[in-house]
Amino acid sequence: MEDSQSRERECGVRSADPRECGLISKVEIREVMRKMPNGKAEGPDEIPVEVWKCLGEEGLKWLTELFNVIFRTVKMPEE
Repeated sequence: MEDSQSRERECGVRSADPRECGLISKVEIREVMRKMPNGKAEGPDEIPVEVWKCLGEEGLKWLTELFNVIFRTVKMPEE
């Protein structure tokens, strides 16, 4: 099973290409969310990580799809 650290080693931050590195998995998102501290807003949306954690599998699915769109297109969606 691939994790985020092995993806970084194989692809590197600057050369990350979804055709070479594959997609971001729900397992990777779940692992990162587990490590994120509660009580902080993460990112420009200022949505606390507790919100994403409370949304369970549906939130995890949504975030995984969003991150893969961003990764594939190298563009943050406007909405």
